[in-house]
Amino acid sequence: MRGEEKLPGVRHAQRLAERALSGLEGRLRPGMAEWQAAAELRALCMELPGVEQALTDMVISGPNSAGYHNFATDRVIGAGELILIDFSIVVHGWYSDMTRMYSLGEPEPEARRICDVVAAAKERAVAAAYPGVAASCLHRAAADLIQEQGYGPYFPHGLGHGIGREMHEVPRLNGQSQALLTQGTVFSIEPGIYLPGRFGARLEDLYYMSEEGIVCLNTEPAVLKILPV
Repeated sequence: MRGEEKLPGVRHAQRLAERALSGLEGRLRPGMAEWQAAAELRALCMELPGVEQALTDMVISGPNSAGYHNFATDRVIGAGELILIDFSIVVHGWYSDMTRMYSLGEPEPEARRICDVVAAAKERAVAAAYPGVAASCLHRAAADLIQEQGYGPYFPHGLGHGIGREMHEVPRLNGQSQALLTQGTVFSIEPGIYLPGRFGARLEDLYYMSEEGIVCLNTEPAVLKILPV
């Protein structure tokens, strides 16, 4: 399927997902279990027009956020802890995908720092993007910045993936990829840092490669949000 055909559907799904997540921000509070936050987000997603499915099980906090494939548990979210929310909705058969970081009150300094490093790595990858660039180049751009900041061993996965009628499609954005990000490609950029037993951070937006260059499909930047307690 051509990327130009994917763009309207994926962008619409991503914008609706942003609306649902914005609604959740006012409901997050210390003492809420991860599974409760995930259920709240799912309910908000399913209220939106055209949403067929909501995948919201990856709401993980504190040490759980260091396991980048963990799912929500009965763990209680505490003040000042990092909260990683990675979720997707399906709207008329098109997938969204985004990851956001929150803290209820001020997090500890290194928790804030890894969020800043991940945000900078994502922007480094964006700055390296142009029509026809090798996907591996974007991965290396992000990985090199993370390495420079002392967290190289803690970025264990690829930078991103294609998206459309499935959440994970070609191309894969990793260090071994032979794919080129040609005009029309719709894909994610989602670097992360995960410190075992402590906390982790990942930030993810979706992008479209236009004739002129890379275009973000989100309306708000992916950065750590510190919410009032």
